[in-house]
Amino acid sequence: MEIKDLRVGDAALRDGKVVIIEGIYTYKIGADEVRVKDGSDDYSCSVTDLKPIPISDALLLKLGFEKHDCSDLGLDIEYELATKKGFISVSNVSNSKGKDYSVQIDNLAHTSVGGMDIACLHELQHIVWDCLKVELKIEL
Repeated sequence: MEIKDLRVGDAALRDGKVVIIEGIYTYKIGADEVRVKDGSDDYSCSVTDLKPIPISDALLLKLGFEKHDCSDLGLDIEYELATKKGFISVSNVSNSKGKDYSVQIDNLAHTSVGGMDIACLHELQHIVWDCLKVELKIEL
């Protein structure tokens, strides 16, 4: 992962464990660090120690998304999550190389307010925050 791709609140993997980024520190000498929380432990580590969490069907279900069969629309599977500020739809159809899912964000009036192709959880976290100002509940 690169420091420019991260935000406070992002979930990532460090040594196979899910961590939440609590602080980001960049240095001119290139030794970028992040402050992370792993359960009750809170510590700093190099950004190079972090790996992105890939989006998967199992992950979306753990995040509270509901699975729908959308074969009548030409899609295999779609996952939906309703929030207090809008609706998030994730499908397993993408137009971007290396990005296996696409996300569509609608406001409460079901008007599209954003969308993009994604590969990792932090990308999903970013688009949801950017469009709805809602944080995804991460309990993995």
